[in-house]
Amino acid sequence: MSVADPQPAMPKPTRRWPRYVRWAILAVVLISMPCGLAIAVRRGPVIVVQASQRWSAGLSHELQSFPLSKTVPSTDPPFVIDAAKPWKIELGRGSGWDGLDTAALTHDGTVLLYRLTRKPTSGARGASWETAEMALPHEAVSSILAAAAENRLLKLERAYHADVRDGTQWVLRISQGTNEKSVYFDNHFPGAIVRFADLLDAVLARNGVGTVRWEPVPAGQGRKHEKGLWDSIKQQ
Repeated sequence: MSVADPQPAMPKPTRRWPRYVRWAILAVVLISMPCGLAIAVRRGPVIVVQASQRWSAGLSHELQSFPLSKTVPSTDPPFVIDAAKPWKIELGRGSGWDGLDTAALTHDGTVLLYRLTRKPTSGARGASWETAEMALPHEAVSSILAAAAENRLLKLERAYHADVRDGTQWVLRISQGTNEKSVYFDNHFPGAIVRFADLLDAVLARNGVGTVRWEPVPAGQGRKHEKGLWDSIKQQ
């Protein structure tokens, strides 16, 4: 009797997931990839170029807006600006450490400006400030008021915070009679306030802010102009 040739060893079957499971896993991977990339992008600051800002050296750089980490809801009673009655819009930009460059516009077109010309060396000591005043025509005032409405500034929350130390802070205050709206921006700047600030600076530039006469602020009074803004965001 002949000995039969040995049968070749059969490979062990490979375990495979059912097709529907494989498709589900692939779908999860594909869907999650853009999210992961988006998260990575959002961790860094968004650079907002503000080329129109030229009336203060402190405002002519690139603005860094970091991811939002905390929002404080607004508690201000809602109101609408009546253009026929006196009103005031103030915007301060800078930092709590160095101080705020401010522009305050009233209904009659008067604009009062303050800017930092030399940073402090220790606390508030050594800082130099300048102030100037200019008048805007009715059309320019109307365009600024319209920008405030279009960007829904009166609908903003009380405060916007990024998880960043120091950096840049802005304060906005809009008031008319007993009505007031104040907003604090701490290293996070929603598009609404950036667009409004750009338009404000562009209007000032078109109406001669580059030729106004700046006067030095007396020593010891350099940051008094911003006290009202800081006080407004402390009130609840």
